[in-house]
Amino acid sequence: MKSVSPLAPEGDYKLVQDRLFAAGEFPYEQYRGDIERQHGNVERRIEVHLKTPSPEAKLQFSDGSLEFVVRYPVEIRRASEVDE
Repeated sequence: MKSVSPLAPEGDYKLVQDRLFAAGEFPYEQYRGDIERQHGNVERRIEVHLKTPSPEAKLQFSDGSLEFVVRYPVEIRRASEVDE
């Protein structure tokens, strides 16, 4: 088991978040094209410009520890499957 060292209070948490987010982007790259195609189809059908979906990451502190949460966009037809 790998030991985890605490981050110093004066540490660069933005750097930590950026590195974690970069690692979290990898799974999304595998289906980014499908999401962007679906997004384009929806925009054309409703004739409204929408922000292109992309992963969102948040680094938060809780009880002396860090929690990193990444939320990924999913294809509409697979949303319930992914939710489980």
